[in-house]
Amino acid sequence: MKILLVSTDDVKGGAAIATWRLHQGLLNKGINSELFVMRKASDDKSVINSVSKTDRGEFFYRSLMPAIDRLPLKMFYKNRDRSIFWSSNWFPNSAVKELNLRRGDLVHLNWIGCGFLDISSLNKINTPLVWTLHDMWPFTGGCHDSVDCIKYMNLCGSCPLLRSNIPWDLSRWIYNRKSGAYKKLKDLTIVSPSKWLASCSKNSSLLKDFPIEVIPHGINQHLYKPVGKEIARKILNVPMDRKIILFGAIRATKNKRKGYSLLLSALRELSGQLKDTELFVFGSYGSGEILNIDFKVNYMGFLDDLSLVILYSAADVMVVPSLQEAWGNTVMESLSCGTPVIAFNTGGIPDMVDHQKNGYLARPFEVSDLACGIEWLLNSNEETRRSLSINARQKVEENFTLDLQVKRYVSLYRKLLDKA
Repeated sequence: MKILLVSTDDVKGGAAIATWRLHQGLLNKGINSELFVMRKASDDKSVINSVSKTDRGEFFYRSLMPAIDRLPLKMFYKNRDRSIFWSSNWFPNSAVKELNLRRGDLVHLNWIGCGFLDISSLNKINTPLVWTLHDMWPFTGGCHDSVDCIKYMNLCGSCPLLRSNIPWDLSRWIYNRKSGAYKKLKDLTIVSPSKWLASCSKNSSLLKDFPIEVIPHGINQHLYKPVGKEIARKILNVPMDRKIILFGAIRATKNKRKGYSLLLSALRELSGQLKDTELFVFGSYGSGEILNIDFKVNYMGFLDDLSLVILYSAADVMVVPSLQEAWGNTVMESLSCGTPVIAFNTGGIPDMVDHQKNGYLARPFEVSDLACGIEWLLNSNEETRRSLSINARQKVEENFTLDLQVKRYVSLYRKLLDKA
């Protein structure tokens, strides 16, 4: 059994990291897996760069393809909501042809935005297809996050994210291209990491007729595991009597959807209530702006896995104030390191966080309740905090290990190949 995983990137971005982890898990279980990407950042030989044949081709895909993919967006609407990422995947290319030449038994699509695969060419893939949802893009008119818009349930057009009043706008064009392409697909199975995203997909007009499975992302619990807090604090040079609040994501302070501003508002509400507390932020080097909060802020930049394990283990709590998360790798990583998570009760996060058992689920998107959760956890007694930590680790060990994820996917692959 040869599996071809497809992803725009191999190790950059949350979706790419989730795909990379699955790829490594399959290889470790003896499954013949290749990761087929548009932009390769790793030196792993099992990662195949679709344009590695020439430097000119690689430059085109790395630099020009994303810009070409954005051309319809720039041409039609300059006043769109720029906090929302879009992909059009309209430009014809040879990626599907190259993918077929890899001769896999099954193709497993993941995040394919920035124009990697021309959406109209998906029916030319000559194997059964699995498509794991990492966001909402596969069933929308181009946005990766629909915010409060539910037009994907019927028909996109007059898109509020594009600030458009035109029914036949860019979102309708992309929607129709997807609709035409999906009608030609005979053997596609959708996989969602979370119950919430599966529900969105099942309620969408584009994907409602395809079978859908829920398979949570997995993590290497042997790598992401608790390190003694005293040891972790010593490495970070933070005294044991300090309380550490942790926040982080890719582009942590710049991506509005990650909710950094909401966290700062919650911390301002806690002014004077929490003593000897520091905020650590990874995924950002800081902007130099005045935050107007009482807490010392430490910007840690971008960290590797081992450094993240130390940081998670040193923290008393991880706060994930995202406005929408299909899953949330940082939630799973933190729990695996025994650090409870405070987040809004939205998206895929409730699949991992059990209220007041391994964290705190605040009412979306109430800053006061987020602050209440932070205050509750940091001021809890030692026994409660120890119980939260044990429950956090146990949640991952029982539900979200990489071994479990691989086992679930291999079972799905075999079922589909037997059927084919």
